[in-house]
Amino acid sequence: MTSSVLLFAQKLPITAEVLVIAGGGGGGKSGDDGGGGGGAGGLIYATGLTIVSGSYSIVIGGGGGQNARGTNTTGLGYTAVGGGNRVAGGAAGSGGGGNSTNYPSGQASTAPTQGKNGGSANGGAYAPGGGGGGAGGVGADAGGGGTGAGANGGIGIFSSITGSSVGYAGGGNGGSGNDRTSTWGGQTTAYGNGSGGFRGASGGNGGANLGGGGGGVCNFGSAGTGGSGVVIIAYPGAVARATGGTINTSSRPGYVVHTFTTSGTFTV
Repeated sequence: MTSSVLLFAQKLPITAEVLVIAGGGGGGKSGDDGGGGGGAGGLIYATGLTIVSGSYSIVIGGGGGQNARGTNTTGLGYTAVGGGNRVAGGAAGSGGGGNSTNYPSGQASTAPTQGKNGGSANGGAYAPGGGGGGAGGVGADAGGGGTGAGANGGIGIFSSITGSSVGYAGGGNGGSGNDRTSTWGGQTTAYGNGSGGFRGASGGNGGANLGGGGGGVCNFGSAGTGGSGVVIIAYPGAVARATGGTINTSSRPGYVVHTFTTSGTFTV
């Protein structure tokens, strides 16, 4: 009788919280003007998700390269949309920042529940680029003038789903025009987003499995690549009731945490 009750209990559905993040967009590379920062990968956070016995495919999106969008992350019925880039266009988790000459305004996100819009760039010679949108805030608009720093990307979101507070899905910082030859202008990269480039320095890459946008750059150097996505599943307990991903039973007391940094299968 006891063994039957235990067996039945193990077959009960899992009630979990889930974080699904797509790959961030790559930073923009323009001419003499600074390219816009890449948009963050779309971010979905859900609680109270019921997961019944079975196998579930998890696909982790990659970060976009220079002037390219990130790719989608899918799993457990959710699709987080890849981060945008102003040059690439199209639907995005967060919009890419604007480039001055050809793309004067930031791309609006077409998935507003997953991210925010990119910032605009001012027209004019050697003008800096706008910041990419983040999961938690819009990208900043760039100022004018050839010596101005690229605009800050939008803030991401801090999550403690793994037991530690981690910043995810920040918008890439815009690049400076090629008249600016030093410093990034104090831009934050606390959410896995890339720093903006300037003449003599390439844009920074988004952090791996953080979904941040890549930093923009002018015609000297390369724009940053967006950060890859991630899927994190956490449920109460001390013993794993599923397989797949990297399993941790101690990082968050009272919870089992499965982290997918590459594509795989979650089996309950």
